[in-house]
Amino acid sequence: MHHGSTLDVLPRACRQAGFEPRIAFRTDDQMTVRGLVAAGLGVALAPWLTLPATPSGLVVRPLAEPSLTRTVMTATPAAPYRLPAVPVMIDHLRAVAADLAADLAAARGPDRGHPDQIVIPGRTTGT
Repeated sequence: MHHGSTLDVLPRACRQAGFEPRIAFRTDDQMTVRGLVAAGLGVALAPWLTLPATPSGLVVRPLAEPSLTRTVMTATPAAPYRLPAVPVMIDHLRAVAADLAADLAAARGPDRGHPDQIVIPGRTTGT
C-alpha cells in the first residue's frame, strides 16, 4: 500500500464529510474491489477510467458533488537523452486527457450529474 494511493482517498473524503468510515477490506486492485462490492460487502469509489470494466450486476452512481481529483504526470529522461517521440507522446496524452474530461462532463449531463444514473460510453448504469 502506497502513500497517496487510492486507498487514502476514501477515508480522507469521509473525514472531510464529517464521518469515519468502517473499512473491513483494503486493496488497490480494482477487480478485487468490484468482487467485494458484488458480494455485498460494501461500497467503493471507482476512478472514471475503470468504469467501462464494471460488471453489469453493479450500479454506478456519480458523486453528488464530485470533488475528488487525481493528478497524472509523465516521467521522461533528461533532455539530452529524450527521444523525439517523447513530446509527441505527451501531446497525445494531453489530448486523451481532454477527451476523457469531455466524456465525463457529458456523462454527468447538463445538471452536473443526475444522482441515479451515469452514462458510460457503450452502456448506461444506474437505478
